[in-house]
Amino acid sequence: MFFSTVSKAFILLASACAVHAKILYAGVNESGGEFGVFAPVDTPGFGLPGRFGIDYAFINKSTVDIFVDQEKINFFRVTFLMERMCPLSFGLGSRFNETYFDEYADAINYITLTKGAYALIDPHNYMRYNDPSMQPFTGSVIGNTSDPTAATTKQFKAFWRELARRFVNNPKVMFGINNEPHDMLVLENNQAAIDGIRSVGARQLILAPGNGFTGGHSWTQRTGAAGDAPSSDFLNKLRDPLHNTAIDVHEYLDIDFSGGHDNCTQPGPSNLAALTTWLQDNHLKAVLSEFGGGNNQVCFQVRPMHEFHATLSAANLFRYMKFIDDMLKYLAANDVYIGWAIWAAGPQSSSNDARESTFAALTTPHQTKRFLVVLEMEQPWSCIGELSKRNKENLATGMANLTIKDDEGSGKLTGSKYNSTKQNRNNQRNTEPQLSAIDSLRNELLGHIKQLQGANAGQANDIKQQANDIKQLREANAGQANDIKQLRKANAGQANDIKQFREANAGQANDIKQLRKANAGQANDIKQLREANAGQGNDIKQLREANAEISTSVQRHTKTLYALQRRMVLDDARNNIATNYGFALDELRPRSSDLGPLMQQIRSRLTAEDSKLLSFEALRLIFDNTIGSMREAGNKAAHEATFADRTEAVLEVTLTNKQRALLRDIYFFTHHTEPDFETPA
Repeated sequence: MFFSTVSKAFILLASACAVHAKILYAGVNESGGEFGVFAPVDTPGFGLPGRFGIDYAFINKSTVDIFVDQEKINFFRVTFLMERMCPLSFGLGSRFNETYFDEYADAINYITLTKGAYALIDPHNYMRYNDPSMQPFTGSVIGNTSDPTAATTKQFKAFWRELARRFVNNPKVMFGINNEPHDMLVLENNQAAIDGIRSVGARQLILAPGNGFTGGHSWTQRTGAAGDAPSSDFLNKLRDPLHNTAIDVHEYLDIDFSGGHDNCTQPGPSNLAALTTWLQDNHLKAVLSEFGGGNNQVCFQVRPMHEFHATLSAANLFRYMKFIDDMLKYLAANDVYIGWAIWAAGPQSSSNDARESTFAALTTPHQTKRFLVVLEMEQPWSCIGELSKRNKENLATGMANLTIKDDEGSGKLTGSKYNSTKQNRNNQRNTEPQLSAIDSLRNELLGHIKQLQGANAGQANDIKQQANDIKQLREANAGQANDIKQLRKANAGQANDIKQFREANAGQANDIKQLRKANAGQANDIKQLREANAGQGNDIKQLREANAEISTSVQRHTKTLYALQRRMVLDDARNNIATNYGFALDELRPRSSDLGPLMQQIRSRLTAEDSKLLSFEALRLIFDNTIGSMREAGNKAAHEATFADRTEAVLEVTLTNKQRALLRDIYFFTHHTEPDFETPA
């Protein structure tokens, strides 16, 4: 996004400690890597590749030190341009400009490896590539098959596969698929990026954006000139094998949600309500990776320092921070939100002061965005939210060392010291009431810290209990694994018995063949051997009766074997459903009364492709265990069948056409292939 000059510094964080949140990541955007390409008119290639430290830069390490060490934030979203990472002469894909990548990687590694914070990788391209000269509206939409100059979705996947490979071993890195897509359908590109990232073994958090500049306020609304479908219609269809993808959301508080106006007029909580409900309904999490408002009293409603006097307290101070305060309180109160990053900070070499460098103005010719400045408070203060039990390493993302600049710019009040400028030294006010107020505020904050430490101790006990539960579960699993091993051995023994039985049958068939040959020779002297043949005929009759019994036995065993093999096809399908759609096997062994609701639940999670294969009748065939069902018939046998036997059983001739069709679909769902022989007549 864009921003312009900030004249005065105000306070970012206004969340009250009474709100118990689960915000894991809180910080700022580091904007600058996308700079140096903006042209007065659409000019492809303008400012590329650019000069590091002059046209663009990624971070200022000294200000990152301040953010992490003093202000205790733990999250940085670091922007870059894909046209610099993958020059136009290369095209979008796995071939990088190694100099540009090394510059970017140095920034990411400093944030994550040196400072121990989290870094969100942000290709700041609006899901477009080849012309950033007038972002966000220039450049070809990635995956647009009607534009011959557009990069393909396959190229986008290759780009993310290579970028993720280079950071695969850094757990502090997160992957933001792309900044603010708009006027397009993003599902295919998002899924390609997820597939590319996971294909190299990267397990880190992924943030997937929606359409319509990924605006939270318009998440359930049509957007763009063409009235594109709402993001809520398709973002819940993304599939991540690790279930570690969250939704990337942006939300500005000015009149048109662009961040280009000074005043805040849009209330964050009500505008995010529909998104929040959608996240809850779909069991998803979100990160507000961009938000902000103007640097003025309308957005923050902060009075000049001298108006507080001796009455300054946490309650008085926070009371005036309305729009931003409401937004942060809302995020903290709804556990579908796990993080946020304010727009924006960024490197600026013109200032000698690290803090002023962080918040200095950088102007673009298109629109303005106001900085919201993170200042200091006296002690680390976890107003942003309590730490997750699974993320003890996450910093308590609060503030330290309160610094407030008065409206007249006459000086700073930092901790217990008052520093005035030389020009206004004669205008110093009486600071004693303010110093007393700050001491009171400090004591109040220390009390909150003590309460949070007690809460953390309770969390430690919870973690210890969870570890004990996990140990017991592992022991139980070990016992089950041993039972499975013994069952497999028993099945192997039964399979060997069946093999020997078939070999014996083959020997008997050969005996019958030889006997028939002997009978043919005896026919030459029927008259002379009639009496002898009468006796032999009786023997043959007995032999035929014996063979009939053997044939009946073989048919019985074959029927039992087919029933077992069909049950194993059903078991394979059940296991596949458990693996692909997040069910425990115990959930997939329903009682008769629970069968209907279970089938409804499974159908609601199936992909469109799998839904065509697994109708309600197919699901009933898989899970019905009542007397007379196909599964119950299969439960009478306990041996291990070969893959070929399962295939044959699916199309066994005694089945009805309906059963055979359902089993064929279930077989295809499980093995992704058709049986390799013709259906019996």
